[in-house]
Parts: sequence; structure tokens; C-alpha cells
Amino acid sequence: MLVVDEQLGPTRPDERDRAVATLRAAGLLTEPTPELQQLCAESTLTLEEARALLDRVGGPRSASFLGNSVGRRREQLLR
Repeated sequence: MLVVDEQLGPTRPDERDRAVATLRAAGLLTEPTPELQQLCAESTLTLEEARALLDRVGGPRSASFLGNSVGRRREQLLR
């Protein structure tokens, strides 16, 4: 949710609540399962290591990947 907040900028509380409800109803916003939370807690991969891995395989830069992904979602929601 933090990424969405940063990309969309300041909104009124009722707009944010409506957006969260819409994303949840569409199945695009869910809480992590206990299994996923445990997996994340055990992860030792740093952000720098992840960037290095993506650079080696020619993957997208994390900022552009997140920006493009959020941008597409935002366009879909605004239609």
C-alpha cells in the first residue's frame, strides 16, 4: 500500500478508503498469509543483492518496474 500512496500522492481519507475497498474487492489487495510472513522473515536477500541479480539477468530497474506497474493499475482504476 505504501507504494500506491507514494505514487498517487495526497488524497482525501474517503478517496483512500474507497480505493482500498475497490482493490480488495478486485482481489488486488490482500493481507499476506502466515506462511508468506514467515518466508519473508527468513529472507536474507538485501535490496542491493536483488538489484544486482536483476542487473545481471537484464531485469527491470526496481523503481521503473514499480512505477510502471503502479501506473498501469492507476490508469485502470481511473477509467
